[in-house]
Amino acid sequence: MSDLNYDQLLIKLLDNINDDLKNRYFIALSGPPASGKSTISEKLAKDLTLKGHNSSILQMDGFHYDDQILKQKSLLLKKGAPETFDVMGFLNFLFRLQNENEVAIPIFDRSLELSRSSAVIISKEI
Repeated sequence: MSDLNYDQLLIKLLDNINDDLKNRYFIALSGPPASGKSTISEKLAKDLTLKGHNSSILQMDGFHYDDQILKQKSLLLKKGAPETFDVMGFLNFLFRLQNENEVAIPIFDRSLELSRSSAVIISKEI
C-alpha cells in the first residue's frame, strides 16, 4: 500500500472494512519515531468515523517501558526500538479487543513522558 496516497488508502480501507464481517477491524501503522504515525492514525480515526465506522486508536506508545526500566536495562537511548516496548502487553490488549466488549487501554502522555494505564476506554461500539 506504500504507493497509495491518503485518499486512495482511505478508499481501500473502507472497501476492506465493508467487506469484512468482523465486529472489529484492526489497522496497523508502522514507521520510525516522529514519522507521522500518530498524525495519520488520528486522521484515519476521524475520517473512518465520519464514514460511519466508529474508530479508536491503540498506540504502541502506551506500551513503552518506563524510563526507570529503560535506564536499568541500558536502553534509554534506544527508546522507541522494539525492545523498549511491552510487546506481549500490546498483543494481550489486541486479544482482549477481539474478545471483550469494553477494554481500558493505556496511552503515552508526552507531557509527562510516561505511559498512563487505563487512560482510555474502547467500547464495543468502536
